[in-house]
Amino acid sequence: MTVQQVGEPGTLKGDPLFMQHLNHAFRKASKETKDKCRGALHFDKKGDIIRLEPIKFHPEIEPLIRTFADGKTYIGVGAWNGSPGHKSDNEQVKSSRSCSRCHNSNPGPRAKQGVAIRISS
Repeated sequence: MTVQQVGEPGTLKGDPLFMQHLNHAFRKASKETKDKCRGALHFDKKGDIIRLEPIKFHPEIEPLIRTFADGKTYIGVGAWNGSPGHKSDNEQVKSSRSCSRCHNSNPGPRAKQGVAIRISS
């Protein structure tokens, strides 16, 4: 998924191939990592990940996601409520004005494709 301020291409953030990258990282992960993360991931009948739970409720998936998405997209560990957050996530939200977290909630075939969401100010 990607987000961008309307008319400002320099504000583009995200990873349009996030789910493909997540599936690739999961397939390459050790059995121990797979076992830790499995409870936070939802799979289709073919075994592909189609949805993941929020990191704030499942911090065990953060290391797996950071292997491919760190610095490219907001992962979910920003500064909030007294917590310093993660540096990469803080950088992702620093220049955002009106963008908040967005996701593709469609668990169908399109969920694996890059989805562009443009949010106006």
